[in-house]
Amino acid sequence: MILYLLFYHAGVGGVGWVLQGETLPTEFRGRGMGILAAIDWFSNFFIIYIFPFWKASFGIFPFFIFELILSVLTTIYVITLVPETKGVPLDEIPRLFNKNLKRYWKIAKKEESK
Repeated sequence: MILYLLFYHAGVGGVGWVLQGETLPTEFRGRGMGILAAIDWFSNFFIIYIFPFWKASFGIFPFFIFELILSVLTTIYVITLVPETKGVPLDEIPRLFNKNLKRYWKIAKKEESK
């Protein structure tokens, strides 16, 4: 459980809400943040809903292993693909994310063609 909490807070716990506000262009940031927050809350509801069934069927240990794996993957995603936005003006941040995605897709296409 401690490993899960460590990776959760390093990955999605602290970054998730910040990304919602920073990745969307200014013209539809409000609506987009509402949609992303709703998805976040529905996901939380789903996990809370299935937890008693999971615990009764498999026990509590496998649940936290599953959550740990998701948190580790999220932390890897944050470290490798999410650019640093400290000191970048709010209007420039969506372009920073687009540039990072374009670079990622170029690398992926090169690897596919090999």
